[in-house]
Amino acid sequence: MKRQYIISSLIFILSYGLSAQDKYGSDPDKCKTNLSIFYEHARVQRNDKAYEYWRYCIDNCPSSSKNLYTFGLDILDSQLINATTNDDKKKIEKEIEDLHKMSVKYFPDYFEKID
Repeated sequence: MKRQYIISSLIFILSYGLSAQDKYGSDPDKCKTNLSIFYEHARVQRNDKAYEYWRYCIDNCPSSSKNLYTFGLDILDSQLINATTNDDKKKIEKEIEDLHKMSVKYFPDYFEKID
C-alpha cells in the first residue's frame, strides 16, 4: 500500500512538473525573463525593442501568456507600417496570419477563430 502511494505521488509530481514546462518551454527561466522584458517594452509601445523578446517567447514558449498575442499584433502592425519593400510587407502579413492561428490554438477561449 505504501509503495502504491509513493508511486502515485511521484506520478502526480512529475506530471505537474511537465505541465509547467509545457507552458514556459524547455528553459522556463529564460522564457519568464524574456516575457517580462517584452511586456515592459510593449505596454509602453516600444515595439521595436519588444520584438526580439517577443519573438523568443513566440518561438519557445507560445502558451505562456495571452499578451504575446494581443501585444504581438501591435508589434507586427508597427513593423508592417515601417516595412519598405513589398517582400517585407508580405512576410509580415504572413506572420500576422500565423500569429492569429497560434492565438486560437493556445487560447481558444479568449481568441475567436476567423475563417
